[in-house]
Amino acid sequence: MMLTLLFFCSFLVIESADTCAFKNPTTGKTFNLTPLMGTVMEGNDAKVSTYQYKASVCADMTDTCDDIMTGKKLNGCTYQFGGEPGGKSVCWDVLAFWDSTGPTVADLDPSAGADAGTPGISLAFANGDECRNNPRQNTMNFICDETVPDDPGYTLEGSQDSNDSCHFIINIKSKHACPGAAPSGGGSSGGSSGLSGGWIFIILLIILPIVYFTGFFIYRGYTTKEWKNPENCPHLDICKSFPFWVKTGCVVSGVKTKDCCGALLSKCRKDDEDGNLGEEDDD
Repeated sequence: MMLTLLFFCSFLVIESADTCAFKNPTTGKTFNLTPLMGTVMEGNDAKVSTYQYKASVCADMTDTCDDIMTGKKLNGCTYQFGGEPGGKSVCWDVLAFWDSTGPTVADLDPSAGADAGTPGISLAFANGDECRNNPRQNTMNFICDETVPDDPGYTLEGSQDSNDSCHFIINIKSKHACPGAAPSGGGSSGGSSGLSGGWIFIILLIILPIVYFTGFFIYRGYTTKEWKNPENCPHLDICKSFPFWVKTGCVVSGVKTKDCCGALLSKCRKDDEDGNLGEEDDD
C-alpha cells in the first residue's frame, strides 16, 4: 500500500511539474512558461500613466479584484487598475480568467510591437468582465528577451487596443518566453534542455522502490538489532512470490502471443487461398 502511494504521489508531481507549456501552432516550437507559473506581475500602461495592470500565468491570482464596474469580488488572471480622486488606485476590471479551457495559443501577435522574427507566443482570452454585452478580451504576448534579469524574470507593460476599447494587451518580456526555455531558467533559444517529465518519472520509478525497501530494512534491523534476519525485508511474502508471478506472466504472454500469431497466420493463408481460387474461377 505504501509503495503504491509513493508511485501515485510521484506521478502527481510529474503531472503538475510541466503544466504551463504551450506549443506554437505555426512553428511547432514549445514555450515553457513554468518558471513564471503563478507569479503575480505588475506594470504600467504604455499610454496612460494613471493605469496599471496585474497579471499571472497559468493560474488566477489569489488577490481579489473588488471590481468597481460589477461590484463583485473576483479572482482572475489579469486586472486593470486606475486612479480615483485623491490618488487611490482601485481595481476597475477583470480582463481575463484562467479557466479550464485555457487560452487560444497563437504566434506572437503584432500588438506585441516586437521586431520581425522575434521569438514569442500569444495567449488570447475572451472571458473577462462584460463590455458592451460581450466579455472583455485580453491578449498576453510573451516576448523572448534574453536580457531580462532573473529577478524578477520578466517585464510587464499593458495597453488598451486603440481599435477596440474592450480589448486589452499585456506584453511580457522574459527569458522564459524563449522557445524551449528550461524550467530552471536557463532560457535557451534552441531545443529544450533538461530532463523531460517522462524521464523523471522513470527515474523515480526505479529509485523509489530501492529507497523504500532499503529504508524499511535498515529501520527494522536497527530496531531489532538482527541485521541478517530476512523478516526485515518488507512484504516478504510478496517478494518471495514475485519471481513466480513474473514467470507466470511471461508464460501467459507467450501463449497468448503464439495463439494470436497462429490465428493471424491462418487468416492470411485462408485469404491467400480464397484469392487464388478467385483467380482460377476468372480463367
